[in-house]
Amino acid sequence: TARQALEQNREVFALPGSIHSPASRGCNALIREGAKLVETLDDILAELPPQPTGVPAGIPVAQEAEAEPPPLYALLDDAPQSLEQLAQRSGMTVAALLSALSELELDGWAEQAHGGWQRCR
Repeated sequence: TARQALEQNREVFALPGSIHSPASRGCNALIREGAKLVETLDDILAELPPQPTGVPAGIPVAQEAEAEPPPLYALLDDAPQSLEQLAQRSGMTVAALLSALSELELDGWAEQAHGGWQRCR
């Protein structure tokens, strides 16, 4: 689907991976073929059109309570940990772990840094 999106001049984003990992070949090839390199959430937000910030009058705004950290967050440290380390510690598959880490990053709990994943908060 990413290649089809590129062929149709649609936005495609990819997270770079280690040049030494066979699992990173797909994402790195997409970047080479024109996908936008993503290192942080801000990289994606910068490419999206501005979103309306105001709320129409008369619509109540729900107040967000401070969210509880997800269970995977407890395994993260202030120093980056590799996917292999986190997979071993969590018992998750790499695919499930990448999905969970992406969700943590989007929610502001984790970030990918040189050498692996670490806490944001």
